[in-house]
Amino acid sequence: MVEGNSTAVTMLGLPGVVVAAVHEIDGEIETTVETTATRAWCRDCGVRAVGHGRREVVVRDVDVFDRHARLRWRKRIWRCPKRYARR
Repeated sequence: MVEGNSTAVTMLGLPGVVVAAVHEIDGEIETTVETTATRAWCRDCGVRAVGHGRREVVVRDVDVFDRHARLRWRKRIWRCPKRYARR
């Protein structure tokens, strides 16, 4: 994992993420980032949410250094413990 103050993180300009990996795959540069939040709150009731894994989103958009690139974002999923306790 690349540290949070690295050149890659600075180039991305995305607060709240760390660069987990950078690879070349089939001639494309793929940068994998992960969100760093360790706490979140339910938007509906304000209770502290519970981590519920991660979901990956792949974005292909901007070329980097004249090469095709994709961003693989591993975002954390949160759930409300009160909502699931009622089931």
